[in-house]
Amino acid sequence: MFGKPKHPYTRLLIDSIPNPASGKKVIRHIPGDPPSLVNRPSGCAFHPRCPSAMGVCQTEVPSLTGVGRGRVACHLHRSPQEDRVAAHA
Repeated sequence: MFGKPKHPYTRLLIDSIPNPASGKKVIRHIPGDPPSLVNRPSGCAFHPRCPSAMGVCQTEVPSLTGVGRGRVACHLHRSPQEDRVAAHA
């Protein structure tokens, strides 16, 4: 997850961690507020802050999908089969 994160929001979180060894003095800021645990946004909880959010992210909770040796819950990694099922729903 840390070496090659698949979810764009996870990439943002990792990029926002200061790394003194790199000499980088600027911390990357993620716009907006973290998702509320009490009043979750509809669809993917991270869509309000995710740079890769699509329309489907606002309405559908992504399912956990295998990607390489890992798994991710992100519409960017939906399988063609999931897209066909969604188109017929």
